[in-house]
Amino acid sequence: MPKTNIAEKVANRIAQDSGAALDKSYNEMFGLPSVTEEVVLLPIRNLRHYEKDPFKDRLGDEMEKLAASIRENGLQYPIIVRPIKQAGQYEILAGRRRVNAVKANGEKEIKAIIRDVDDNESAMIVTETNLRSREKLFHSEKAYAYKLQLEAIKRQGKRTDLANGTSTQIAWKSESAQIIADKNDVSKDEIRRYIRLTCLIPQLLDLVDADKIPFVAGYNLSYLDEAAQTLVHAFFFDAEYGVKLDIKMAEAIKAAFKANNSLSDEMIEALCQERHDNGKPGNFSISRKKLQPYLSSLPDDDELERLFLEFIASRFGKAGV
Repeated sequence: MPKTNIAEKVANRIAQDSGAALDKSYNEMFGLPSVTEEVVLLPIRNLRHYEKDPFKDRLGDEMEKLAASIRENGLQYPIIVRPIKQAGQYEILAGRRRVNAVKANGEKEIKAIIRDVDDNESAMIVTETNLRSREKLFHSEKAYAYKLQLEAIKRQGKRTDLANGTSTQIAWKSESAQIIADKNDVSKDEIRRYIRLTCLIPQLLDLVDADKIPFVAGYNLSYLDEAAQTLVHAFFFDAEYGVKLDIKMAEAIKAAFKANNSLSDEMIEALCQERHDNGKPGNFSISRKKLQPYLSSLPDDDELERLFLEFIASRFGKAGV
């Protein structure tokens, strides 16, 4: 006798018309295909995180607010899951934060829509729902989400339009970045810059997320190999040299690495010294052209300097006073 699917066991616990309405609203909200699917109750213990999920858990106040909202108003939108190899187990495609919040409230089950989709469709659901719904996104989340989308398009070799469920064959090598840009309402160059961030070592990428390294500086550092990036992290963040790792410094480091195909402490220190020297105040001078009306009465340069310093002292007081 065949085993009964969990979805079949619990389907009668939620009205089908109510489930269809929730699903339609949810799909419209995230621009997903308008299909009618049943909403079921699934045990939270049977849910697993999506293996390549690029989005971070939001804990603390943000999670408590979501949990409190669900306690007060109930779960407004079901999560989306797909079946995985282990019998009765499901992978979360949309709703990871909601699962955490419902679990924090002590609930054992959650409303869900089950979709039997492949890896490419799963990647698009995970990324599209999160990119659309999260108010604040880390740079790393966008970077890996765009990369997942690009890889999905590459594997398919076709354009997948989740807004209407249609597919059009494309030459993905030239158009895939533009497709992802169009989906996310950003430029193709921005997509490429974000995806470059996935080449950063975790320590540097975390600092970009924390705004301790500017986004463009992180983009430039992504062209360094792992050893050079590790050296940069140690130099600027393990041992303070007194020079900020800003966009100009990152550009200089990238150029030095490209010219030498390597990087060393000495090379970075030389760049820092150059920045330090350029920051020193230079010699002060006044154009003789501006002094033209007074040239006939002016003393020599030494006497002129003495007079100038006397004026500064009388105007602002002696140094150190």
